[in-house]
Amino acid sequence: MRGQSLAWLFGLAILYWATACSNKACPVDMAATTSLSVNGRELLVEIAATPAERSCGLSFRENLPANHGMLFVYPDMRIREFWMKDTRIPLDLAYLAGNGRIAEIHRMSPSDPEQRYRSGQSVAYALEVAGGWFEAHDVHVGDTVTIEIPESLKIY
Repeated sequence: MRGQSLAWLFGLAILYWATACSNKACPVDMAATTSLSVNGRELLVEIAATPAERSCGLSFRENLPANHGMLFVYPDMRIREFWMKDTRIPLDLAYLAGNGRIAEIHRMSPSDPEQRYRSGQSVAYALEVAGGWFEAHDVHVGDTVTIEIPESLKIY
């Protein structure tokens, strides 16, 4: 019995350590932010411009303040794919063409973390906002997002 208890505690400790380490690998706030305009609505977004930042995205967040989001900026136009692994809040995802035009909108749920949300065409950006934000603000495919990327930002 004592051996089983120690094994169980050891397993629990490993699980805690793994979770704590993975949370530390993803910063809560990205360093660079910018304002976007979507149909006259302002959004303050964190910019994910590096592979590490894009990999973390909004993982492990417990909430997303009103009118906040994350803009994923890529160095090239390609088919993109997102999923909800380690994401705890419902999100809306818009894939954007190089000119900021919304090509697709997806509703993503943390209840299905393995589902993949793939763009149907090559895109330069992806914009994540709180679940329901696009609908609540009458934003649709074909609308344009005004994007101003700081010139000092390194995108790779």
